[in-house]
Amino acid sequence: MEKNVLFNCILNSYQENYDIIRFAEENTGGPALFAKATMHLRESGYIMSRKAEMWSANSDEHVWFYDADNPSEEQLKSIVDGLYEKSLTEIDLSGNHMCTRVVAFFICQNLDEGARNYIKKCKLRKDFMFSLKGWLEVHVVAICLESQEAIGNKAAKETVEFADNILHPKKTKSSLLFNIGKRVLK
Repeated sequence: MEKNVLFNCILNSYQENYDIIRFAEENTGGPALFAKATMHLRESGYIMSRKAEMWSANSDEHVWFYDADNPSEEQLKSIVDGLYEKSLTEIDLSGNHMCTRVVAFFICQNLDEGARNYIKKCKLRKDFMFSLKGWLEVHVVAICLESQEAIGNKAAKETVEFADNILHPKKTKSSLLFNIGKRVLK
């Protein structure tokens, strides 16, 4: 799958629930930021009417998309640590903060063994007041185009499955019936 097609598939998947900002391409020699997707979710419970709110919780997710040909372990670590530090300063703990997820999503041509190990072992999480004020966790995901695989850290399990489904779409019964129907009509 070509990089541009993959970028568009991923961003189209996020578009329904996230606010997406695309950035101009920059030639920095390292991984280039090409888009950011942001989602804010507020959940609450009521008794009888909305005026009698029992509880509420705010969750945020920020997904940073990077285009990288062959990122090194140091480049990945620098980006992920920078996102972690930036997110710590932007969290508002005065309200009903529950969790903030920061996802570093890399689309790479190739990944060396050091970069793969860093992604798999990366564990960045911060609890605020023993999780009473919520937490921050960092998910790191990379799609390697050469080997056609998606890898990530333990926190990013669902995002890795999502990326894997984009790389290797599964055929459903309805798509199989549609293809059979097209063959019959010919």
